[in-house]
Amino acid sequence: MVGAVRIGLALLLMYSFSSHEGWMLSGRLDYPVIRNLYEMIFFTDAYWWFYMGLLILFGAGIGSRVVGLLLLPALAPLALHLSAIAGRYTMLCLLLAFVWLRSDSGVSVAGLLRTGPAPPAGPMWPIRLMQIQVSLIYAVNALAKSSPAYLSGDVLMALSIMLPNFLIDASDGWVRVWGMALPVWLAASASTLTEWALAVGLWFRRWRWAFAVLGILFHMILKSIVQIGGLDHLSMILYLLFFIPFERGDRAAQPKNSSTVAAG
Repeated sequence: MVGAVRIGLALLLMYSFSSHEGWMLSGRLDYPVIRNLYEMIFFTDAYWWFYMGLLILFGAGIGSRVVGLLLLPALAPLALHLSAIAGRYTMLCLLLAFVWLRSDSGVSVAGLLRTGPAPPAGPMWPIRLMQIQVSLIYAVNALAKSSPAYLSGDVLMALSIMLPNFLIDASDGWVRVWGMALPVWLAASASTLTEWALAVGLWFRRWRWAFAVLGILFHMILKSIVQIGGLDHLSMILYLLFFIPFERGDRAAQPKNSSTVAAG
């Protein structure tokens, strides 16, 4: 599982940082000296090949710890000074967590060439931090939506005509998606309730699969309503973190050191 998440994260980072075209520079780059510096260093083909090469190595599981340490300072200047793509900062936080893991011990080039058993991926606490981050993403969104103005549908109606990333116009009080027409208050309430459920439901082992399926359906519908960059795909990939075989009830079945993550 750790290897699968690493590959998914690498692919999303490649997508998010794949091109400089159409990226709006932030106001901090209005100063000519800073703008020229960025154009001379970070917006060059050589720099693009540099961090793309690192991402390929990271995704392949070749020295992923060291490569992750190099990727963080390489991508941070672009993430800080370009117009925000939803999920980019979350991806960098996850990359920081992967620095503490032996994520090349499972699905990787090294794993394919290995003849003996795979070493453990490392301590569990970086995975727990990533799991907590998933819950916080949903909880913060749900908390922001848990207001009378949003639940009534007024905010959603206004946003649908004000923001360019909305794919629908709900100003008439209806949300039309997948051939269905729902009252805007019902769509807003269902969205809020779903995010609250996902914030806590993935922690319940017995119902984990059901909540993962709910989350996938939620993001598929959401993609038909609003564009939020790579955050939809990132959230669904991160569900894999909750299926890593490390639970308190499994400790009896773990060999010797139960504080390590099963490689995968």
